Amino acid sequence: MSLVAAIALSLAAASSCPAEPALARLTAASDRIVVGTFTTPEALDREAARSSPDSVDLPLLVSRALKGQAPAPDAVLVYSKAAPHQPDAAALKARAGTPAILFVADAEEGPRGFHFAGYTPQALQAASPERVAAVTAEVARQQRLLAAWKPDRKSPHFKEVRRLVARLGRVSGAEQQQAFSYLESLGPDAVPAIVAVMDDRRRVKFGHVSLAGVSPDGLAISTRYSVDQVVDALSAVLSQITGENLGRIGASSDRERALTVSVWRVYTADLACGTP
Repeated sequence: MSLVAAIALSLAAASSCPAEPALARLTAASDRIVVGTFTTPEALDREAARSSPDSVDLPLLVSRALKGQAPAPDAVLVYSKAAPHQPDAAALKARAGTPAILFVADAEEGPRGFHFAGYTPQALQAASPERVAAVTAEVARQQRLLAAWKPDRKSPHFKEVRRLVARLGRVSGAEQQQAFSYLESLGPDAVPAIVAVMDDRRRVKFGHVSLAGVSPDGLAISTRYSVDQVVDALSAVLSQITGENLGRIGASSDRERALTVSVWRVYTADLACGTP
């Protein structure tokens, strides 16, 4: 790495704003970020031929963890062949057999398995020294941001949102739906306030919420989400308001919910930087 590049990287790491907004989003959405090597192209073809039509399990040899702990030696990369918005098979084969940076999410089921995180082809990247340094700097930036995070009680609609969310563990049916619809109607100005109170693990009385939206052709549509806890429903509201597919709306564990909350906290903090 050149001296100029190293200085630029150090300045970005010291800043509270991301050097690369897309990388910041992907980093926040990943349970772990590792430098590792998976199967060779020939083995990929062989596994694809005999595996289920939905996924291929690829042995993953990790040399370094950039975020989270390094996985166990018998970890596998579960490549969902039909999943959209992830590295495609050609990208996988191009990187196989050589060190790569993998942005992954822990599988909730199965032994030590990982899926690509972030719903983006950028979840698999070349492990150049410059790229490893950039990811390492972004991980450190987010760790500092989250360690210092506090709810912004002066954000627009904060008192209103806090009062409404406080009722969500007690109401059900039409009253619950009205509360979520009203939160959605507050729009982007209310995003920081919703994020400030979203880490709420109370169970909702009714396990579904319907939120308004607009289809690509401009038609009004309604999306129905299955939710178990208040945090799940607020994640759905935030996604609906922002159009961002962040975190896990259908979270099934405390680990997934904690990651979802962290993703939205990073997103909100970076709004002050003009991103997204």
